[in-house]
Amino acid sequence: MDPGTGYFVYVTQNCTWTYSGTPYTSMSIELKKGLNMVGWLNCSKDITDALSSIAGDYWYVARWNAIERKFEVYNPVAPPVFNDFTTMERGEGYFISMKSAGTLTESC
Repeated sequence: MDPGTGYFVYVTQNCTWTYSGTPYTSMSIELKKGLNMVGWLNCSKDITDALSSIAGDYWYVARWNAIERKFEVYNPVAPPVFNDFTTMERGEGYFISMKSAGTLTESC
């Protein structure tokens, strides 16, 4: 698995997935115009702080909620009541819809 890459893992029953490696605490990822899937760092951050390096360059961020089996969405220009989340959670995968190419840079 590559740091910074988001993955979907399909399982057919409840289980625990373990892996080992170095904690991913810093990123500088080139994002293309359109939809990009990224894996988040080994820390949780407020979404506006977490995405400050691409502020104004993205349309929305989405993540999969496996318990409710639906996508949750954050839109930076929507009123807060319409956003499903406001924190980028450690180890989660996210879809970021970019208006144009950019570089997502962040660290813990």
